[in-house]
Amino acid sequence: MWLTGYDRPASWEHHRRKMNVTDLQAIVKRLCSCADLSFKVKTVTHDHYEMCFALVGDNAIYGHLGQVKALLTSSMEDPVFFAEINVEPLLQPRVLPTYQAPSKYPAVTRDLSIAVPQTTRFGDIEHAISNANVPLLRGYALIDHYKGKSLAKDQKSYTLRFTLQSHRSTLKEKNIAHAMEQLRRVFNEKIKATIRE
Repeated sequence: MWLTGYDRPASWEHHRRKMNVTDLQAIVKRLCSCADLSFKVKTVTHDHYEMCFALVGDNAIYGHLGQVKALLTSSMEDPVFFAEINVEPLLQPRVLPTYQAPSKYPAVTRDLSIAVPQTTRFGDIEHAISNANVPLLRGYALIDHYKGKSLAKDQKSYTLRFTLQSHRSTLKEKNIAHAMEQLRRVFNEKIKATIRE
């Protein structure tokens, strides 16, 4: 599979951005998760890629993805990101997921605003969240994207709304605070984000 260009058609209503290798990595990860496959990303060298990442599983390399060398895509206006995947692991018999009843305990939401460098893509934020080990996290949504006077010129801000829930008990404030602190730590470590109070 391959990606190039913008993430959506031109529109006055929505800001669009050029896609990058993190977008492709997120798609591949979702595809592999459907087959209960997890992988680690390892930087490698490859004849066809400017930058290349191997998708390393427990006992095999599932494939490669990265930015194709400009020499091979000279007819394209934008960089091309390409993923080649070994489909054999995806076709192996697997254990079907088990059903889990919805929690009888109420969910809570908390908003978190972060300031990040202008070069940070929203895909980078999604990647950080998907790799965070926050057991109470049930979902999240982007509710605001801001650039303005209250930020440094090289920064932009995102506000996200997180949904937290337990299957064991009603959440207490200390449980919620711990989960949000885990997210703050992930954002700080993975994408150099500053928390906006």
